[in-house]
Amino acid sequence: MLLYTVTWPATWLDKRGLPIASQAYQKLLIERLDDIAKHGDPERYQAYFPRYLLKAIQDWFNHHGEDLYQELKHVRNQLCDIETILRSQPAQSAGDVVTPIAQAHAVLAVQNRRKKQPEAKQLNLL
Repeated sequence: MLLYTVTWPATWLDKRGLPIASQAYQKLLIERLDDIAKHGDPERYQAYFPRYLLKAIQDWFNHHGEDLYQELKHVRNQLCDIETILRSQPAQSAGDVVTPIAQAHAVLAVQNRRKKQPEAKQLNLL
């Protein structure tokens, strides 16, 4: 049950297509444990701690999930991912700098796409 509890946030994030670094995932879980240590009553949940932790995590995601979603989908996080990709690639010649920049542009272009306005079914008389 404890393993299920620890992996539950990953399924929530995966369903929404939210990438997150392992350090940020650990921080998310540690913050929930810290909240339980501050505000929880150990005598109430001692025998059922994995279930209590799961409920606390699920309640937190129900309450703060939209804020987390907006934060992780922010362009700032995508730029950090691009920076990580660029740093992890081996040293390139000066002529090969266009490829990673084009890849970065492709990632950013997805966010900047505008939805097409639906065409009017009737003509406008004015």
